[in-house]
Amino acid sequence: MKFDHLFAPGRIGTMEVKNRLIVPPMLTEYAGEDGTLTERYIRYYEEKARGGWGLIICEDNTVDEFGAGFRNLAGIWSDEMIAAHRSLTDRVHRHGAKIAVQLYHAGRESNSSIKGRRPVAPSPIQDPTEPETPHELMESLRRYDTQLLENTKTLEITEHGVLIEKDGVSRLLPAELVVLAAGSHPNDALARELGELYPVTAAGDALTVGKALDGIHAAYKAALEL
Repeated sequence: MKFDHLFAPGRIGTMEVKNRLIVPPMLTEYAGEDGTLTERYIRYYEEKARGGWGLIICEDNTVDEFGAGFRNLAGIWSDEMIAAHRSLTDRVHRHGAKIAVQLYHAGRESNSSIKGRRPVAPSPIQDPTEPETPHELMESLRRYDTQLLENTKTLEITEHGVLIEKDGVSRLLPAELVVLAAGSHPNDALARELGELYPVTAAGDALTVGKALDGIHAAYKAALEL
């Protein structure tokens, strides 16, 4: 059997990889219990890059402090973690390898013995392999005064907030910032209309149909400027 292209360069989108050898995300639990990257964790991936792998995908990095399903998982939820991740990236790049990360939240596949509190999931349905029923996500959000309005119509966005109608009754929701998710078809008409009255940033499919990650990145950059 011949593998003529195994060691030939390849492309994934705009990224060129020096060969077709890819390390998938595999659990090591080499990070600290607080999600920080340890020297052992970094060296583990650095040695793989030194060995000649073209692309290395780091194991599940939790996007929330309490989102881990194991004790020693790397975290990627705080700006304070950027420096260690940059060091990891730089050390892998020195050997010509590319590096990516698996973003992760355990959801119901966790328990309070791991992070000290019950897990959070979209629905309060217990995982058959875990001893606890998770908190429902919306229940957790309500603790921060987050409201979910169903069967509600937006009538107008004003300088004071959002005028809504529910069950035939209209009322104003006071708001300093309004984020609109307007579907998957390019439509910046509302952004242009509101732009005549308020500062507006349009991103993602409001401008052109594209990749979800591109839209998220553009929205993130806009949020940093608020």
